[in-house]
Amino acid sequence: MKPKKSLGQHFLSDRNILMDMVRAANVTKRDIVLEIGPGTGNLTALLAQYAKKVVAIEKDRNLIQFLREKFKNMKNVEIIEGDVLKISKSEFPIPKKNRYKIVANIPYYITGRFLRIFLSNNHLDVQRPSVMVLMVQREIAERIVAKNKKERLLSISVK
Repeated sequence: MKPKKSLGQHFLSDRNILMDMVRAANVTKRDIVLEIGPGTGNLTALLAQYAKKVVAIEKDRNLIQFLREKFKNMKNVEIIEGDVLKISKSEFPIPKKNRYKIVANIPYYITGRFLRIFLSNNHLDVQRPSVMVLMVQREIAERIVAKNKKERLLSISVK
């Protein structure tokens, strides 16, 4: 499978980095984890080993069948076809009362909007995640941690 540039895909495959993400989120068997853009499912597979449940939302229709087949025998993995930026309250896959974590190698072009949605709660009217561990493009990460004159709305929102 080749990543689609039009969707900002980057399929993370380095097991060390994937494990670093799982560890950073402190994923345990009590956790529900939301993964955005699972791609080929490398992170999903690791999360499923440690989490109670993994809900993975994938926009790329071509990957849905592949992912469903890959995880068909894993009862704690749910693959949802959709665009997380357009999901409605009624479609949000995690009940409002449940706490959850987000662990994802998100498509780079959605980072700002994604953070605004999940940090503000305005759009989905769901509980904010207890933890977010995201792989983001370097330039985005630099904007997030910017201080003083370089600080932007994205940086202030994350803080």
